[in-house]
Amino acid sequence: MSWLPAPSTGPRVILGCTGSVATIKVPELARKLQERGASVVIVPTERACHFLKCQAKVEMASSRGPVRGGLVSFIKPERKATDNGELRGSDSDDQNSSSDHCSQCGRRTPIRGRKQTDDTLKSLYPDLNFVLDSDEWAVWNGRGDPILHIQLRDWAQVMVIAPLDANTMAKLAQGLCDNLLTCIVRAWDSVRPLIFCPAMNTHMYKHPLTMRHTGILKELGYIEVCVMTKRLACGDVGAGAMAELDNIVNAVMQELPGAHRVSHGPF
Repeated sequence: MSWLPAPSTGPRVILGCTGSVATIKVPELARKLQERGASVVIVPTERACHFLKCQAKVEMASSRGPVRGGLVSFIKPERKATDNGELRGSDSDDQNSSSDHCSQCGRRTPIRGRKQTDDTLKSLYPDLNFVLDSDEWAVWNGRGDPILHIQLRDWAQVMVIAPLDANTMAKLAQGLCDNLLTCIVRAWDSVRPLIFCPAMNTHMYKHPLTMRHTGILKELGYIEVCVMTKRLACGDVGAGAMAELDNIVNAVMQELPGAHRVSHGPF
């Protein structure tokens, strides 16, 4: 399976990320996991890809000096962001606007003639391994073809979603699965650890629905790495910032088979 890292003896980790500004930290988080010997597959939602592309522009500018045109062209115009960095509408809006319904299952499928995979993100981070929503559709053309979210589930020893925004948290709590990331979660083997790291505006984090959704995820056996209190990207000060990367890495390593499980913050 070309979308998976070469076989290794290290931990096998799926790193999901969603439409939060904290997604700009995902490349660094993936590299920290790799430094600990892990093979990492990053599964971003459609909105997470926007932040990853923007972060690539920042990294390229810092490593090569001033950017003189050309780099902005890979960033598709997006809707206005809310105060916590989440974009208005769901993570699947773009997918829905450029797709047709499957006559058999009702799920949306890409329109014929449209490019099936997006190599832009993968070319911006050649040292990292991304699997996108479009990859799932590209590998399936008929009965007997691979089901990507199932194969990723079978491959991984642990899954961590960092950051988990309010939108995808609500989806997971209600059992929705309308993209690759949420399909992996819905099909996840409950005997394997699934770690989630919330990240959102402090008022969204304190909202009663967020507390309810967090409780549902924990009832399902998912492991929370708690947020921090600090000045957020929107300028507000309060709880809602994603946990420190080293804490997330330690949480992942401690949940691997044979490791000693610990608490990752107040519950």
